Amino acid sequence: MSELKVKNHKIQRPSHFKKYGALALGIIVIIFVTIFFAVYPTFAVHDIYVKYGKDTYQTTSNATLEAVFSKINDGSVAPGNLISLTGSVIETGTGSPIVLGVNGKVAPGSTLLKNGDVITATSGQNTVEKKVKKEVEGHIGFNHQGQGPVLTVESVGKNPVTTIIKGEKSGAVVSRTVTQKGVKPFVQYNTYANNKYKIVALTFDDGPSPRYTQKVLAVLKKYQVKATFFELGTQIKKYPEITKAVAASGNQVALHSEHHVRLAHASIKKINKEVSQGKETIKSVTGSYPTFMRPPYGSVDGSVFDALHANGLGIGLWSIDTRDWSRPGTKHIIRVAKKYAYPGAVILMHDGGGNRQQTVDALPAIIKAYKRAGYHFVTLDEYAQCLGKR
Repeated sequence: MSELKVKNHKIQRPSHFKKYGALALGIIVIIFVTIFFAVYPTFAVHDIYVKYGKDTYQTTSNATLEAVFSKINDGSVAPGNLISLTGSVIETGTGSPIVLGVNGKVAPGSTLLKNGDVITATSGQNTVEKKVKKEVEGHIGFNHQGQGPVLTVESVGKNPVTTIIKGEKSGAVVSRTVTQKGVKPFVQYNTYANNKYKIVALTFDDGPSPRYTQKVLAVLKKYQVKATFFELGTQIKKYPEITKAVAASGNQVALHSEHHVRLAHASIKKINKEVSQGKETIKSVTGSYPTFMRPPYGSVDGSVFDALHANGLGIGLWSIDTRDWSRPGTKHIIRVAKKYAYPGAVILMHDGGGNRQQTVDALPAIIKAYKRAGYHFVTLDEYAQCLGKR
């Protein structure tokens, strides 16, 4: 073998190395070119042809099934719709999706198409909305006897219950079934009409008021009479110190609901919430639960009576409405309060809910007129005691 020789500090390779090296390099080049042209059609982007229905479409080899179909779909194939329980369309295209396929087999939309592939597509199925079952308590009327502003529930009723099946999205009702029949409560209207011991009750609604309640209390204190204040839970939370002052002065704090709602028009759930919340609000401030409630607007029915009875509350309405809330004038308020006076009357006035200065101004004359006529001023609790209901 030839030896490597050092000449001018350079390594000299044997002559046969040059010969066979060139040959090897040529072979490598040939192999690389062969592989390149064999693999290139697979990886290079090129045109392909696919079929859908009777038509053939040109696309590229990097196109996905979903992309190609979205271009060739004329709208005849679509996702399913959301259908109501009654058969109407609630939402378009929110049912099950379009089912795509390649060469007779279901395929995901991300599938890369090949030359000659046959695309298939089927519209999605409609989806029917879910059913919702709900039990709804209804309102009932009531049976009653007697006359008077102080009411007692002598026998409780039962609210009717209806089971409703309706659509979750549409709200369409498909069935109603009465699962519990209603029973009317029996309510006694009472008046303490005793000419030998004439009583009258002053009552004030919609407080406490930061401007007028203290003025009313000052008048009551001056003339040494007590009254009943039907207060709102929302107002008590704003002005708890005023409510404490009402109770501390010997007057009665009663409930007028939490938010001044027409209870006979509210849901059973709302009625119970207004009563229970209001009770707790008064208890949190005065330390005692109220014993009477006056439903706002005098809005009552059998369901309201049952709710108040279940909460241990007597019902205090009124027999003389001064309409002071309309601000008819101080003289008008006095005239109405005096004109309809009778033993056992309950006078309705307001210390909250607006400008009540006319009420404050009328109060002294009303008190003096009733005192001259021999009346005793009582709270609603005292009124009930006279009736033997407390």
